[in-house]
Amino acid sequence: MAGHYIENTGEEDLVFLELFVAPEFQDMSLNKWLRALPEQVAMAHTNLKKADLEKIPANAGPVLR
Repeated sequence: MAGHYIENTGEEDLVFLELFVAPEFQDMSLNKWLRALPEQVAMAHTNLKKADLEKIPANAGPVLR
């Protein structure tokens, strides 16, 4: 799994269409993805301390579609 995101840097609403050529799609929040990583990996790639990582909610919020 590779993390990625889309950011609207403009002033207008963003309309985004994403297509996959795969038999399966998995949607995972950034919070859940970070919490699933080994602690040392998450700390090395985010420069967060252990206490900060532990503050990240483990449950994903709703995804708007």
